[in-house]
Amino acid sequence: MEGSGIDLVAELVAAYLSDAPRLYAGLVEALRADDSERVRRQAHKLKGASLSLGASRLVELCQLVEERAAQADLAPCQALVDEAAQELERATSALQELRRAS
Repeated sequence: MEGSGIDLVAELVAAYLSDAPRLYAGLVEALRADDSERVRRQAHKLKGASLSLGASRLVELCQLVEERAAQADLAPCQALVDEAAQELERATSALQELRRAS
């Protein structure tokens, strides 16, 4: 049973490392297109993925972007998305290090 738990965590980490950069890129693209609904959806998806692996600051930033986009207020979102890029880098670096150590 213990091995299957480790395998599940490894799968979650691999999925996050594959999906999170794509989700972030979609968020950036939606923001550039000034598409508030798409920004909201992409932020929500990235938030959910990040929540499952404990990237709490990234989750907070995505929540803020999601809330602003729901109100069609994208003006403050660029700074939040820029900070999210830094948090995503921290999260993926930590997860890659964890993978190398296991």
